Amino acid sequence: MLSRPRRRAAVAALLSACAGVVAYARSTSAITGTVAPAVSDITTPVGPDAGMYALAANAAGRAYLSWLEPSGDGLALRFSALADGRWSAPRTVVAGRHLFSNWADHPGVAVHDDGTLTAQWPVVNPGPQPAGSYANSMRIALSKDDGRTWTEVFADGLDNTLSYSGFVSLLPTPSGWRAVYLTPPRPLATDPHDHGMTLSHVTLGPD
Repeated sequence: MLSRPRRRAAVAALLSACAGVVAYARSTSAITGTVAPAVSDITTPVGPDAGMYALAANAAGRAYLSWLEPSGDGLALRFSALADGRWSAPRTVVAGRHLFSNWADHPGVAVHDDGTLTAQWPVVNPGPQPAGSYANSMRIALSKDDGRTWTEVFADGLDNTLSYSGFVSLLPTPSGWRAVYLTPPRPLATDPHDHGMTLSHVTLGPD
């Protein structure tokens, strides 16, 4: 998770960005004569020491917030949906000691027009990790019941002992999803400082 100074810096940057948006809206309203929409705080249901936030929206504009938070001796990927100005009770996608918290590679939840939820997250592979290297893989799961249950449908990097698979972007298609991500080329390098990557993709159907 982010250290306290970094969390403060991140919150300050977010507030500064929001202030800029509000100022722009007010200046635009003054020019056009329209009334700027009211801005209010909405309490989120995230737990203590949460981080790695991500936002997504469906075609109707409903927002989904996902994050990592401590759970037992590991982490949990959870999400909540915004409806009628309130965040729903959080639901858990996956939890365990194997989840990986990376400030640059956030997990996330996305939603298809048909209501299917898709989640992706980085995982620490079992076994030792040499200094200066990673041993990470990625997972993708689908939910057809608004996040109550999840089915893992794809994984890559299970054989990584020195490198990293992840940085997933989920792109909706008419019949499902396309996942674009980074993964090391095969055969895998044996030098722990060789971090060569390939840009890969996989198409996931509705089932």
